[in-house]
Formats: sequence, structure tokens, C-alpha cells
Amino acid sequence: MPLRIAFCITGLATGGAERALCNLVRGLDPSKWQSKVFCLSSSGPLADQLEQSGISVKNLCARNRWDITVIRRLSRELRIWRPCLLQSFLFHANIAGRLAGKWAGVPVIVSGARVAERRARWPMLVDRITSCYAHHTVCVSDEVAMWMRDRAHWPESKLSVIPNAVQVKPFDEALPLSRAELGIPNDAFVVMFVGRLDLQKGLYDLIEAFESMSVRIPESHLLIVGKGPLERKLRDRILQKSFAEKIHFTGWRDDVPCLLKTADLFVLASHWEGMPNVVLEAMAAGIPVVSTDVEGIGQLVEDGVSGLVVPSRNPKAFSDAMVVLASDPARCARLSNAAYQRVAQYFSVGSMVDHYESLYERLLNQQEMEIETG
Repeated sequence: MPLRIAFCITGLATGGAERALCNLVRGLDPSKWQSKVFCLSSSGPLADQLEQSGISVKNLCARNRWDITVIRRLSRELRIWRPCLLQSFLFHANIAGRLAGKWAGVPVIVSGARVAERRARWPMLVDRITSCYAHHTVCVSDEVAMWMRDRAHWPESKLSVIPNAVQVKPFDEALPLSRAELGIPNDAFVVMFVGRLDLQKGLYDLIEAFESMSVRIPESHLLIVGKGPLERKLRDRILQKSFAEKIHFTGWRDDVPCLLKTADLFVLASHWEGMPNVVLEAMAAGIPVVSTDVEGIGQLVEDGVSGLVVPSRNPKAFSDAMVVLASDPARCARLSNAAYQRVAQYFSVGSMVDHYESLYERLLNQQEMEIETG
């Protein structure tokens, strides 16, 4: 009989962590595991995909991120569901999952560390205080594991690294969109960013780098896909610039694979990360990548082989890298091919799921042994 396993996540919008959870839950062997997903907030677009795959989703309808009453509701649902293991994704779900799982008597509680958060110190303090309620934490990269060890003081024995993964086929086989529909000339060199419009993503650096690039490569255009708190400030900053007509904001889109196929270059100027899923997606789509040297990138992109990696917070270096690729189509093709081969070989969803299943089996066996030895 399959073992019941619960997953907890803050929301089910189309972000990297959310897509990773969906890939994992849908990939688990149904003969071994019966999964249920608990969403702290209201439903998101990925909930429909899960339910269409036969995965039950329970929305706990938290009013906001600070609604602590959701912990009580989650605990009640876990007591009813009675899973043998709870896996949480993202900070708020980690904290709620630890407390609710402890109160509900869940035998094994596993957290997920997906970013080396540098915005504030208090998340690490809260993580440290509640870490005693978690049996293990899965980190998405070696750098995140070191961050959890050094900043949150997790023992190495309670940390595992399981990188993100991507379904290659939907990105590889996507069809490009009409550039005219995006307001971009057909002969433009299209640089593309996808993500939340947030300070973490280094978007001011990207705009500065693109300003320099647009002078050196006049046919370049920048496509910014996503929404977030910086959108109005970014638009206002760009408005008075001579290159304003070369920057295109699309908002959130559900056709990112097609957009990637429409672009010539993918860029990530982040100040910190964990292991950005969107870089994997760009590699799967077969377009070259320029990224800052943030957490997780070293495991994804081999500098000069499958992409270009530059120092963070250095717009000049970023601009130079973009110009190098815009000026050398043959090099772009070599990097793209190497990136595609790398992601297909090392970052498949099947491999990621296998690693999670092995970890879950090991933790459950350890728990059973501890009970037997009293």
C-alpha cells in the first residue's frame, strides 16, 4: 500500500519553487507514495495541473504571509491525512510545516532551502529557532547548503543537496512567437529576462548594462517577462532614456517556452539565488545564457563552455558579455548546444525524483529504527 506523503508550499503561482514541487509530486512512483499538497494561500495556476494529474490539493486560505492561524489549520489537516512524511517548500511553508507537523505528530519533517536569502537576518533567526522540529533539509545547491550550515547552523548530517530539474521537451519543442506581436523588429538581437521584478534580481544593473549594450549593438532589444514591486520604478527610470523603446515589459506570461525560443540570449543579473530554475529552462530551450556568479550557477553553467558567468553587481562586465555573444553567432551556437546537452544529461526530472525518493526512504527507515531501539 502506498505511503502517504504531504507537501506544503506557500502558494502555487508559476514560480521556480512551485514548478519544482509540481515536477517532484507528479514524478513520484504512485505505487510507493500517495501525495497530497497543502497550499498555505489560495489556489494558483499550478493547482489545476496537479489536480489534473490526480494529486489532491488543499488550500488553507491564509489571509497574508503573517497569518499564523494557518498553522493551526494545517495541523488539523495533517492530523486527518496522517502522512508518514511532510516535505515543505519556501520559507513560510517551512516554518508553518515544522510547527504544524510537530503538533500533528508527523513522524518525519523535511524542509526545503531554495535560496541564500540576503535581504534580512530575521529569516535565519526564525529558521534556527524552529530547526529542532525538522529532521532534514534539502538544499538546491552546494552554496545553499553551505549557507544553511554557516548561517543557520544546521549540522551537515541534516543537509542534502538535490539540484533543481527541468522537463526538457516542452522547452526544446516550443515554437517561437511573432516578434511583431511583442513590438520587436524581426532583425533585432533579443535579450530576455524572466522572473520577479525584485531587488534580488539585479534589474537596475541589467538596465545599466543594456544601456551600454544598446549603444554598441544598436539592434539589441530587451524583453522583461514578469511582475513585481519594482515594475513602476523600472518603467519610470527607463522612460526618459533614449533606448526606452528597446525595452519591452510583458508582465506574467504562461508561454515562457515560446518566449525563450523567440529570444537570442537569456540573462540573469541576480545578487543572490539558490539554483534558478529559469536558467535551466533557457538551457533546455537552446539559447545561450549570461549570468552573474550567484548561488547555484556554478553547478549549472560552465563559464565559457555552456554560458558566460560574470561578477555580480558589475554592469560593465555584464554588458561586455552580452556584446561578446551578440557579436559572435557561432559562439552563441556552441554555448547553446553545450548548455542543452548539459541540462539534458544532468538535470532531468527523473534524476531529481529518484534522489528525493531515496532520501525519503532513508529517513523513514532511520525513524523506524529509532522507534524499534526505543
